[in-house]
Amino acid sequence: MKPARLDPAIAQTLVIAGLCATAWIARIVLGTEGAYPPIVLSGVLLGVLLAIAHVDFLAYRIPDLCNLALAALGAGAVVLGIRDGASPADFVPEALVPALASALIYGALFWGVRAAFFWWRGVVGLGLGDVKFAAAAGLWLPIEALPGFVLVASASGLAWAAVQHARQGKLDLHRRLAFGPHLALSLWCNWLIASL
Repeated sequence: MKPARLDPAIAQTLVIAGLCATAWIARIVLGTEGAYPPIVLSGVLLGVLLAIAHVDFLAYRIPDLCNLALAALGAGAVVLGIRDGASPADFVPEALVPALASALIYGALFWGVRAAFFWWRGVVGLGLGDVKFAAAAGLWLPIEALPGFVLVASASGLAWAAVQHARQGKLDLHRRLAFGPHLALSLWCNWLIASL
């Protein structure tokens, strides 16, 4: 029996996510004095988001390991108080409760959209990876950012569909659309806005 081969897209994602996580942990361990530079956390987030967008664009799926990395980094940023601009020395476990509530609401909304579309059209229109991504995004963004998160992801997806329509000259309602890159763009934009 042949051993299972790791998908190259997943391997690339794991390497990028691993490098980002290593840089993030090294910054926490080596530089605990003063405020945590938001640029480092933003760089780590960007690396993970680029990896997720890359895999979803190529394979039309977001692997669980990628969503787990996104969620773990977000939870770590919340607990250490880094997400809100505090010092990594400020351990803030109580901040995880509202972040988990936000993650639950983000995930529930996307799960509801998935279920409603399936009920309406009889086909799955939103993958479980997208639902899990939305839940992980709730750890990075406050609940107040949910409308902006949905708006940017939807507008980006619609713009991409319009570009595809213009290139092909016809509208194919059954064509698959990798939504992960649009979710990643939305999380990145909303994270930058929330970090200002």
